Amino acid sequence: MSGKAWKWVHFAFIFVFIALWGLAAIFGWLKSVSFVSHISMVALVYAAVSAWQAARTEQAEEKRDK
Repeated sequence: MSGKAWKWVHFAFIFVFIALWGLAAIFGWLKSVSFVSHISMVALVYAAVSAWQAARTEQAEEKRDK
């Protein structure tokens, strides 16, 4: 996936997480340990994918500079 596409994916995630936070606050899910645990795991996966993509970009830049 291109850098531009990843930018838009992460931009969409911002709104998804804001909406999810709003729903969680309205319905009282924030008091649920399992909900908070699940959201934390989802965030970790997204962070890992972002870091992996950044590393791929760095590697591609290094190859290009040689």
